Amino acid sequence: MLKFYGKMIFPLILILAGCAPLEPEVKPAAPAPALKLRPLSGKIKETSKSYFHFIAGYREEMAGNLKEAESSYSQAVRNNPDSSFLSTRLASLLVRRGKLDEAEKFALKATTQNEKNLEAHFVLGGIYASRTKLEKAVATYTELLKMSPDHQETRLLLGSVYLDLGKFAEAAGTLEVLVKSGRRPVLGRYHLAQAYAGLKKYAEAEREIFKLLEGQPGFTRGMLLLARIYEVQEKFDEAEATYKKAQKIEPDNRLIRSRLGQLYIRKKNMKQALEEFKVLGSKEPDNVNVHRTLGFLNFDQREYQEALQEFRFVLARTPKDEMVRKYVARIYEELKQYERAEEELLELLALVPKSLDGHVQLAWLYIDQKKWKKASEILEKAVKHHPEEGRVHYTHGLLLSRQKKFTEALPYVQRAVKLEPEREGYLYSLASVSYELKRWDDVETVARKIIQKNPKHANALNLLGYMFSELDKNLDEAEKLLDRALAIEPENAAFLDSIGWVYYRQGRFKEALVKVRHAATKMPKDAVILDHLGDIYLALHDVEKALLHWKRASEADPENEKLKKKIQTHLSRHKKPLM
Repeated sequence: MLKFYGKMIFPLILILAGCAPLEPEVKPAAPAPALKLRPLSGKIKETSKSYFHFIAGYREEMAGNLKEAESSYSQAVRNNPDSSFLSTRLASLLVRRGKLDEAEKFALKATTQNEKNLEAHFVLGGIYASRTKLEKAVATYTELLKMSPDHQETRLLLGSVYLDLGKFAEAAGTLEVLVKSGRRPVLGRYHLAQAYAGLKKYAEAEREIFKLLEGQPGFTRGMLLLARIYEVQEKFDEAEATYKKAQKIEPDNRLIRSRLGQLYIRKKNMKQALEEFKVLGSKEPDNVNVHRTLGFLNFDQREYQEALQEFRFVLARTPKDEMVRKYVARIYEELKQYERAEEELLELLALVPKSLDGHVQLAWLYIDQKKWKKASEILEKAVKHHPEEGRVHYTHGLLLSRQKKFTEALPYVQRAVKLEPEREGYLYSLASVSYELKRWDDVETVARKIIQKNPKHANALNLLGYMFSELDKNLDEAEKLLDRALAIEPENAAFLDSIGWVYYRQGRFKEALVKVRHAATKMPKDAVILDHLGDIYLALHDVEKALLHWKRASEADPENEKLKKKIQTHLSRHKKPLM
């Protein structure tokens, strides 16, 4: 028995799963630290005007009056424009005020005025890092370390910049020196663990975090990193335990709760994930992403009204969210409120006229209701926007197949395969349509291609095995193919019917009866299964049961003239009335 593919729905687990491959955390750009006031001897003449304005600026800075401090420092620089020290001081103050363009100009000027000005290089490196001029930051920090190899704060920042650049080997080498020095043990080990994780040296990364937590057991950032390292190795139980440990320390930490909820999604523990996100939603009532996730989780739990409530919140703020509006339509489909589902999808297309997902989902809504003309019209619109999208042509082929217009369906499916030749769903659809058109060589070629790519493609195994049984050839291979399909899906009615039909072709009628009767318990009104049962009973010389099952098959498929003729032929030979 054949089994057609239908809709290709994007798996909910992929939508919900938010844990990306492990990478260094994105850290907010830190301004360059304010410099300590150094002795001024030899830098500014104490009797000069620049000294007077510098002292005034310094007092204002210490009092927190940054605007006034900037004014005084600027005046000091104007009075003594060649002072590297004053340019550095002004640059540092400008960083604190968020004026990074001006800060960069004065920090660069300071390094030009005095190439050995360590403070100027340090401030400039911080500015470059803050402005994501990462290669320049590396060059500046590297130059500073040449002048002052023991400046471990610079080494820490250089390692962090390497992480941001994805240069994990360089980051590891830099940070290993820092950790050996014994300076900055917490952040040093934390960033070193990130570098090892980026290099996929997970054991080394775990080791560094364990050492870090020995000295600072309440460092939850380290626990979060450790949990992510566990996740990337799919050690989900260890990750869960680590998140829960961090949560005990910081029960109100929203990031920890969000990560734990995402982990439950990865573990397919949607119920527990829902509980975590409900708590998160109560703490972040205006967070659209939280409400979005709650909507998906409620949908997964078939809590449709709750899901609708969450999705409505999202759409009120982001009306063009295609995925959310699609799921609202799916909820209405599940509730059999087809007009509401149609309204949602038409609204989506009004907001996003070229939405591929919107067109395809609306077409499927019409197909499921056998509104063939509307489905065809919406797909014709879709192909104008997306002529090179295989999904549009695939869906059109399925639309025609549902109407048993296989000759018309073939070019659409062929087009889909041409556009995406490795897509298994499209290949299987091509094989199925070819089967209906009795293009046996094409069926075998395509089915074998699918099986070669995916030896556990149960439907392709069934299709090829069933075709051989129908053609009454290669029956030993057919049996092996169908055994493989049933090993994957042992209770699949179509597969049970197919193996039964192979047994029938081999003359193993009693074994055939067992399999096909099992199939009939799962699909009691399937015309093909009932027809096969009739043929098997006839082979077992039970004409009455054969006629009874053929009659039921004819009721299920009233347009099958071949079946009607078979009934009439054997009915004329049978004297007893059928029950």
